[in-house]
Amino acid sequence: MEETPKPMSLLKRDTEKVLEVISKVLMPVLLLVLGTWFNWAQSSNQEKQRQLEQKQADQQRKSELIESYIKHLASTNAMERQLALHIMTLDSAQFDVQLVNLVTAYASVAPPEERITALEALNHASRSKDAAVSSAASKNISAVPAIPTSDADTKTVQQKAAIVNQALQQANVQPTQLGKALDQLHLFK
Repeated sequence: MEETPKPMSLLKRDTEKVLEVISKVLMPVLLLVLGTWFNWAQSSNQEKQRQLEQKQADQQRKSELIESYIKHLASTNAMERQLALHIMTLDSAQFDVQLVNLVTAYASVAPPEERITALEALNHASRSKDAAVSSAASKNISAVPAIPTSDADTKTVQQKAAIVNQALQQANVQPTQLGKALDQLHLFK
């Protein structure tokens, strides 16, 4: 005589098959969702890290610029002290076209070391978010004449002037070269 399947065992087998099908469908979906979330979290963290590194680089550049102006605060020239103090307090967003023009004029006529410092300030202004300031600074940098040096200048000033003069010659062709050269001047002490 044949036994008839019990309803509970049928229900149990059907439930197991349904759960097996559901797990086969849900597992890839769950893996997709978790993988997508992980990738999003990873890219979000990378973006935050990049922003933090950019902020630190900007702060480092500003501190180097301030460092280069500290010696000008002790100058006997009142205009030089005032200009250095004013520029030290500025973010690149606070440069205006008139200040860029004033710094450019100073970069054209000041003694070699002060001209280099003024060019560093113009390079700083060329990173301004204000398009007019950035454009004026970039244009003015390439308009600054070569920096003459003499034997009376220190070896460091002569080396910096040589780097800047070479970069000034290339600035008409590649404006970014002068910025790179000016950024590297802080290595000279």
